[in-house]
Amino acid sequence: KGPNNHVVDQPIAFLEMDFGISEQEIGRQCEELKMGAMLRISTQYKSSIKGFIVLGQLQPYEWTTLEKDLLKMISESVAIAISKVQQSIQIQAATRH
Repeated sequence: KGPNNHVVDQPIAFLEMDFGISEQEIGRQCEELKMGAMLRISTQYKSSIKGFIVLGQLQPYEWTTLEKDLLKMISESVAIAISKVQQSIQIQAATRH
């Protein structure tokens, strides 16, 4: 367990997101988790945002250009994968009707 007894080796799932969340609220949540640094990027496919990837460090940290570039490449792959899964679900739903 990490700071504040949060399990840090498991994904945190939010069933419903409030996209009106402010930068201040994000900062508060990072502070609560005792995050020293955060790197985030959206996953976009054909100009449509499919999600976000957020990385954190417990200590203050300056992300390198290589790390930022790697996250960008990963986000592109994840966006394509999400889009393909969504297409598959739509096809399966259409063939059931």
